[in-house]
Amino acid sequence: MDFKVKEEPAEIASLVPFLLAREYEFTHTLTEHYDYYPIVFLHGNNSNTRMWFSPDDYTVLEKLLDSHYRYYRMGDATLDRDEPVGSTVHEIYPKRVIYNCEYYKPGFESGDPNPQGVIGSNGHWWPIHPYDCGLYSAHMAEGEYAEEVAEHINRILAATYSDKVHCVAHSMGGVVLRSAIVWYGCQEKVNRVLMIATPNQGCHYTAGEEKFIAGVCVPTGPICPNWMFYGELGELGVHRWVTDWPVPCIATRLENTCFNNTCGGGGECLSWIGKLNEEGCPGSVKYATIGGARNPKIAVHPSDGVIDSSWVPLDCATFNAVHYSSHSSGPSKWYEEASYGEASLTACEYVLEYIKTWVIDGDETRRGKELNIINIDYSIDPYSDFLLDIEFGDVQELHKLLSVQVVLGGKDIYGSESEKNIGASYRVGEENGRYLHYNFGHIDDIYDVSYIYIYLYTLDGIAYSLEEEW
Repeated sequence: MDFKVKEEPAEIASLVPFLLAREYEFTHTLTEHYDYYPIVFLHGNNSNTRMWFSPDDYTVLEKLLDSHYRYYRMGDATLDRDEPVGSTVHEIYPKRVIYNCEYYKPGFESGDPNPQGVIGSNGHWWPIHPYDCGLYSAHMAEGEYAEEVAEHINRILAATYSDKVHCVAHSMGGVVLRSAIVWYGCQEKVNRVLMIATPNQGCHYTAGEEKFIAGVCVPTGPICPNWMFYGELGELGVHRWVTDWPVPCIATRLENTCFNNTCGGGGECLSWIGKLNEEGCPGSVKYATIGGARNPKIAVHPSDGVIDSSWVPLDCATFNAVHYSSHSSGPSKWYEEASYGEASLTACEYVLEYIKTWVIDGDETRRGKELNIINIDYSIDPYSDFLLDIEFGDVQELHKLLSVQVVLGGKDIYGSESEKNIGASYRVGEENGRYLHYNFGHIDDIYDVSYIYIYLYTLDGIAYSLEEEW
């Protein structure tokens, strides 16, 4: 007698997760490098996820995607708060996915007067003054950015069946990420972190600069909305200034940057970012930082126009580099020059190559604080291509190079002073033994060149510079 086992639909359905998991393990074994984790991109203060897809510039994220490097591709174009993440189990490379994550509320625009939240410390640190702590608590009820990022990471790990992510964070986004790692349980969920212009040592603006940010005696108004001073800006060390009416250009500084472990309880004034730094770098996370050294603003001291490069380094970072570029891409305004392409930390070739070489590949061989350069030759001719030839001390020195940057100063076709900023990865140079040749093509938008700066970069930052003026 033949016996036939009846299979119930519910029993079959219960096998699906197991079968999918086995398929994932088989695919992963054949196609995945153990270290090719999903990559999380984070924006900075008073910004949003569109900064990585700028209509006015070709950002490092767009370049990375267009290069199809290591077969990485875009996941959801933007991940808003609490947004689910689609499974990648059926993809050939299920972990090689990039996610652009938002920690403000959906639809946030720069200058939004509606509170979005605070960076957050999972209840560890509070403003010491009752008024400040009352506002801070109200803003915290709108959300804690670090918690939002931690939840993004958890959802991405579940969707990609990965155990870790890599992260690329711009400006305040790096502090948000560090808080997620220290206070929201991500110590073992993050592998490598590249922080671009992140104020890891807090913000240390002059009184005049803080007044400018607050809009004191500024015709265009405040740079940041008022609610930020009682949340993220206070956490970063930026004081709030209140105008002493009826005199509009005289203001009083408020102590919104004082924190300790009791909400509104007074006591010792401690720095929120200082307490974060005291936690060090827990877990197995590896860090690298890049600061900017091109200031496009008038009469503002931070070296990239927003964050000074001395505020960026992290003691536990593997690399702390500086690049000659500005904080981010943006048009010219009455108080600053335009910053695009190689002049922007969010679009320059150096940051792109850093992501490819260190974040994705984990390659730390292209390092060194000094390069042994025998000779550099270049040709500046308005009727031919701009050529650059570099002679290294030996082949090993050449293989430390990460990227090259050339800054040309002169006049444009209208006779106005202008600066051309160009760069290239080591990958595009023509290598011949210990010689490297670059052809940057015809430079037709600058004439009567009066200076040239040539910078050679490794993972440690500028390792050789040649600056000539005439």
